[in-house]
Amino acid sequence: TQKIHRHLEHVTNVETDQIAAAMQRLHEVQVKAEEDRKRADRLQEEGKEQQAVILEMSERLRALEDKGSGLEQREIQGAQANSENRARLEFRVQELEAAVVAVGSRGEQVAK
Repeated sequence: TQKIHRHLEHVTNVETDQIAAAMQRLHEVQVKAEEDRKRADRLQEEGKEQQAVILEMSERLRALEDKGSGLEQREIQGAQANSENRARLEFRVQELEAAVVAVGSRGEQVAK
């Protein structure tokens, strides 16, 4: 009976060790799963933050493009206005030069 008792005690100890090892592995797996879940949550949060930054940057870019487009349009309009004003001034200068020539010719005719 002692032999059987020792054998049962040995089997029990082996099974207890196996159960303890299995429980330890289970605990390690649970800890790893929790770490993975936290990492996934953190990555998801970072992804949301990055998406928000991308959206904000897109809105800023669109605003800058709109502003730049408006500035370009005003510059084009300003250049056209300057060109028109310059053409009017040149035409007026030509008119004045022609008038000066005409007055000079009349002055010569009067002097003769």
